[in-house]
Amino acid sequence: MHRAKATQKVTPCLKAVLSSSVVASIGLFVIYGGLTYLGATTCNLPEMLGPDMNQTKLLVAITKALFGNGGVILLGVIVLFACLTTAIGLSSSTGAFFEELSGGKVSYKKVVIIVVAFSWLISNAGVSTIIKFSAPLLMLVYPGVLVLIIMAFFHNKIKNKNIYRVATYFAIIVSALEILAGFGLPTGFVKSLPLAPMGFAWIVPAIVGGIIGKFIPCKD
Repeated sequence: MHRAKATQKVTPCLKAVLSSSVVASIGLFVIYGGLTYLGATTCNLPEMLGPDMNQTKLLVAITKALFGNGGVILLGVIVLFACLTTAIGLSSSTGAFFEELSGGKVSYKKVVIIVVAFSWLISNAGVSTIIKFSAPLLMLVYPGVLVLIIMAFFHNKIKNKNIYRVATYFAIIVSALEILAGFGLPTGFVKSLPLAPMGFAWIVPAIVGGIIGKFIPCKD
């Protein structure tokens, strides 16, 4: 009976989360799809901006060419609030995580202050510098995260945790080899993997890793 009541409470919450996720996904698709379209169809701006063009200058130049100075001001306001909400969410969740992880020994307030101060220092380096240093890390992490997210949809059917582990390990290893190849190391053979030209060289290895993990007994 208690389980039935719990299920009744969880179901509306789950529906709300799914509905908001769908709305957010559509919104992000429209925004980033529009930015991709603008970047792909604007062919003369790179020549106008010169060799020192970066992502920020390109976006501002496209906005100004289409909407004038008013559009640039509106873009600044939109970016301000978008970054502000993200910064608040990440800072607060980081503080809560470390406070819970340490059993209250690490203060939530101190963690948030450290995160904000560190973020402020890093932000002064500029968008291009931040992308330059963060891109390899994101490229390393995102295949493993995507594998976990996709497999979470089939959580009830996956009984062996090693399926998660080995699939994630294989995806991260392939991603690491791709990054090393970008630095000139002899790991370019990963580019011959299926879907590699599309940036998804990790998919097949992750599937193979999941199959291998299925046959590895899980001790926990």
